[in-house]
Amino acid sequence: MASAGDVWKTEAIIVEADEGQGGHAGNTVSSIEEITRPGTNYIVHKNGNITYHGKSFAPEETPRGGAHVTVLPNGNVRVNEGVMSDIMHIHLKRALKK
Repeated sequence: MASAGDVWKTEAIIVEADEGQGGHAGNTVSSIEEITRPGTNYIVHKNGNITYHGKSFAPEETPRGGAHVTVLPNGNVRVNEGVMSDIMHIHLKRALKK
């Protein structure tokens, strides 16, 4: 299992992530920081459902048992909040292929 601060490589190898992403501008407006931040954000629910957040970094919206993740341009998945099980990772990989 991966938890906040972990990165899932496409081969499901976990390595330590960089810390320190900031918040957002608020009022549904993306800040310059968010727009230039690499990757796209998703919430992976414990039942496997995926919620696309785009550039919006909102780990506080992570439901209980879910995970807020960033898919980086190189294909790695960084867990920002929560815990992502192997099953959740499989659902995310399937969703990203669509």
